Amino acid sequence: MLRDTSENISDKWSLNHLKQEIISSITKQVGEGAEVKSTSIEDETFRDEIKNTASRWKKEISNKAQVVVLVPTGIYAFDKFFNLPDLDITFFGIGSHRYFLFHSGAAAWILKTLYEARLKKVENDKTIMTKVVNKILGVTAASGCVAIGCHLLTDVTQPKSIVFPFFGSLVSDTLIDDNIWMLGNSIYCFKVANDLYTLALGDDYNLVKNFVIENFFEPLVRIKK
Repeated sequence: MLRDTSENISDKWSLNHLKQEIISSITKQVGEGAEVKSTSIEDETFRDEIKNTASRWKKEISNKAQVVVLVPTGIYAFDKFFNLPDLDITFFGIGSHRYFLFHSGAAAWILKTLYEARLKKVENDKTIMTKVVNKILGVTAASGCVAIGCHLLTDVTQPKSIVFPFFGSLVSDTLIDDNIWMLGNSIYCFKVANDLYTLALGDDYNLVKNFVIENFFEPLVRIKK
């Protein structure tokens, strides 16, 4: 009885049994249709398969971790920066609402300048923490620019002239010049945002962009249909 039990335990933990367990695990993780050659665990092909599978898992986990951190960061920054142009009311009063400096791409330019200065300051620091912080700050700045651009684009549809110091509006008795001003500055904000996203995320830009499209924009489109 004891001998039979010992043999069963020995068989259970033998190399061949372990190999089959690993093959079964890999096949389940990789998905249906995955082919893992049944060969000796010492074979280089089998070891490469293990290594490649582990590498894919590591990359997938890393990608998901970035998305989990960066997407909420972008949403938070968008929410906080969206009403930034309306701070002109706080500083100058309601009579100076749509003050040209606040309703322009000036804030986007400042965010881009500050972020580029940050990158230059830490360009020799290759630690993981610095890279993570750079990505978070870059996404924050870029999402802020998107928010400002959206605010200006929304203001195009609202009848209110841009206030310039000394002479008020650029052209009297028309809002065409004011709308051109806000439209042009909103486009500039979107351009700066794209540059910042590219600068901050690098090769991960498309990863995050595709995630946002698949999980936010496409569901909205389906709901509208």
